[in-house]
Amino acid sequence: MERSEFISRLLAALDTLPPQDRSQLQQYYEEMIDDAVEWGQSEQEVLAGFGEPEQAAARILAEYRAQPAPQAPAGGEEEPEEEPQGPQTLVYGPSAPVHAVELDVQNVPVQVEAADVDLPRVTYEGALEWDEVTVKEEGGVFRLTQRRRFRLTLGFVFVFVRQRILLQLPRDYAGDIALLAADGAVKFSGPLALGAARVQVRNGAVRLEDVRASQMALTAK
Repeated sequence: MERSEFISRLLAALDTLPPQDRSQLQQYYEEMIDDAVEWGQSEQEVLAGFGEPEQAAARILAEYRAQPAPQAPAGGEEEPEEEPQGPQTLVYGPSAPVHAVELDVQNVPVQVEAADVDLPRVTYEGALEWDEVTVKEEGGVFRLTQRRRFRLTLGFVFVFVRQRILLQLPRDYAGDIALLAADGAVKFSGPLALGAARVQVRNGAVRLEDVRASQMALTAK
């Protein structure tokens, strides 16, 4: 399937949405395809990762219907809309060595690489004020979860800011990694020699370069 066919069928399946939202969605998918190709995926691999256009549209419509209706302010007077803060760079990491790193993220590409760091480090580039990040460090496991609180007053669910979550691992890191990602490309850049690696990607492409693991479970759909 060519990109033009995917986009055409996707937009046709989203014909119940307002034109502005459909235009934003087209831009979102075009940029996601371009990002994945820039990271080394072929366009065909990226499109295959999205699944059928009608399936992608069904997921989008389900998210759209799940958006809460805006609440009318008390007294019937409209409150001025707050100006969103600009994108930020946020850095997270454990306070001590860990044997496992777990990431659960949505709507943002992820890159995992070996680096000259003492402890695993997560850098969230382009974080927005309605992105929620929770971090937990317990029993030698570092967990980071990222979600986006979509607000209809700011437009539809997709916001077009260049974003990336970068996980840097010490070059001698031999622990486990679990990565659950949705609606974004994932790239591993080694050399990495991991313990158990579990990678699950929904609606996105995966690329592994110079990565070894004692156990590898990879799912992309």
